[in-house]
Amino acid sequence: MSPTAHDALSASVPEIEKHLGLLRDRLNKILPQLGQGYYWAGELTEGGVDLECKRYPSERVLRERGGKVPVVPLSIDHNQTVLYWMSLRQSWVEPTIPRRNRLVYHTTGVTVFFGEERIDEKTQLFRAEWPGLRERVDGSVEFEATGAGHPHWQFDAYQHHLRERREERQRRNELDNLLMEEQPELEDFADLIPFRSIDVIEPPPPPLPTTSSR
Repeated sequence: MSPTAHDALSASVPEIEKHLGLLRDRLNKILPQLGQGYYWAGELTEGGVDLECKRYPSERVLRERGGKVPVVPLSIDHNQTVLYWMSLRQSWVEPTIPRRNRLVYHTTGVTVFFGEERIDEKTQLFRAEWPGLRERVDGSVEFEATGAGHPHWQFDAYQHHLRERREERQRRNELDNLLMEEQPELEDFADLIPFRSIDVIEPPPPPLPTTSSR
């Protein structure tokens, strides 16, 4: 990759802050007002910055292959209930060879989830990732995620469904094993105790009425 292409994906800290500010302003216009204001949290070169909001500052979701990430409302229904959530992260890294205090774009990721508020195990529906540049020790540069499109989409809901099916099957097998261990073995006692008929004793007939003489 030529130095020109490398420079096109690098920027100074003030330039990156301006870029993030413009992106934040646009997101505040299109995302639900229920969030009460959206902002960036985190450090650019230490894991990246994540989009958060004032209404749900502690809302976290378990991301497939990525630990817990902050999420913000993506859409709301007529009852003002949030069921769709979004995580947005962008990160920049310091270049291997210093270039006048410029950072190199690393990646941007958008992930969409479905689930209720305050539940960290929401269903991950899909994600889009824009990998950036990776600089080798020898100074050469290549794209992250070699062979993938930029951006590339990945749909994860099917993987979530498969995992739920596996967990359900495992729970069923564990229950079957538990029942086999605790349930006593049934025995047929007819083979052990011979059958004897019981004689039925009939009650005596009622006494005949007595007759009186005149």
